[in-house]
Amino acid sequence: MDGNVRIIIKNVINMGLIDVCHGVVKEGKEAIVYHGESTSSSSPTTSSTSSSKEELTMWRNTQEEELRKDITLDVAIKVFKRISEFKTRGKYVDGDARYHGQKFNRENKRDQVELWAEKEYRNLLRANKAGVPVPTPLLQRENVLFMRFLGEDGWPSPQLREIDIKKGSKKWITLYGQIMIAVRRLYHCARLVHGDLSEYNILICPSILVENGIYSRQSSSNNEETEDAESLLQIVLIDFGQAVEIGHPASFDLLRRDLSMVNAFFKRQGVRTLEEDEAEAFVLREHDGVDHDDDDDEEEDEKKEDWEDKKEEKIEMEEKTVAPMIEVVSAIDADSTIAASSSIKEDGPEHIDTKETTELAASTAKCRDEESVEPAEESLLSDQDNEDEEDDDGAKETKKKKSTWRNIIHSWDDDKDLEMLMDMLRAKKNKKSSN
Repeated sequence: MDGNVRIIIKNVINMGLIDVCHGVVKEGKEAIVYHGESTSSSSPTTSSTSSSKEELTMWRNTQEEELRKDITLDVAIKVFKRISEFKTRGKYVDGDARYHGQKFNRENKRDQVELWAEKEYRNLLRANKAGVPVPTPLLQRENVLFMRFLGEDGWPSPQLREIDIKKGSKKWITLYGQIMIAVRRLYHCARLVHGDLSEYNILICPSILVENGIYSRQSSSNNEETEDAESLLQIVLIDFGQAVEIGHPASFDLLRRDLSMVNAFFKRQGVRTLEEDEAEAFVLREHDGVDHDDDDDEEEDEKKEDWEDKKEEKIEMEEKTVAPMIEVVSAIDADSTIAASSSIKEDGPEHIDTKETTELAASTAKCRDEESVEPAEESLLSDQDNEDEEDDDGAKETKKKKSTWRNIIHSWDDDKDLEMLMDMLRAKKNKKSSN
């Protein structure tokens, strides 16, 4: 642990997020994970900076209710190594819209590591908000990431490859279903693709330790209490640094690779899995009963076209109404001019009624100006009303789009996805038996 990391951890201890940092619990080629410990009864100090207070408020809000009692809270402290390994990770950042215009390979080694840590933190926040089973993100400082520790007594939860289950057991089928549902939820609710999903990046831990616990969510939806929750195990997806948005140019290829790795592992465990194209169809299938952005765009285009048609019709009506009035005024103006010129010829300049001619000309000009100005003002007012209505519609559409993501998350039903997955597996089994 270098001096800069020590300072970061010391500052976090002073903030009150953790009380002590223990030793190393896991080490990989990219990062080292330490075990930190804290009691939720020891609230963070009030002398923190404003930014720290906001992050700590978010941390408190993301914790489960039982974690706010006088119990021990374990924290995983993930320290990313400053190595040249990250130079090859530019493809995961350069195509990400969140880092548009920022070339990863042009950054120095220090900035690359910090950017990678920030990216994993942001991905975890989004996935956690979307209800995907991931470690709860708490804080990120430079190349250090603080998360909820998944394990017991300082021992981390095992990876999927480390658990000992009999080959062909139904437990493998349960875990396969949980992973497929998590990948589907990650894609639609978080708009992310993991990008490096395998048996190495999936943990098996008690559901009670996971904020988005599968069994706790099922029990809350059924208004039932889950008994012996500590004994119920579930999967948790980890290592989100390389996760990309679904709009990333390589997102589909990364999704296919993830599903291929998952299928290959479970096939080795004797599980009948979906084929790669079937797995892709399962993940990509739209969620029933939810409005998507494409539908919103179509509705907005239709409203815009209707508004433009109505505006053109109104302009045509105004032209038809104003045109006869202008002709009448022009005729009056022409008659007055003729009459004035005739009087000049007949009587001479000394017989011209200057006052009468001036009044007639002024009256004609006023009439012409009124007829030309009033429709224009009416048109401007109408346009303003239409613009206000369009602004209101635009605000409603924007608000609707912002709430679409939230609606998808709240309306998402894992039970329906599990039922759909089981139907696909049964159909595949029946097709194979009939052949």
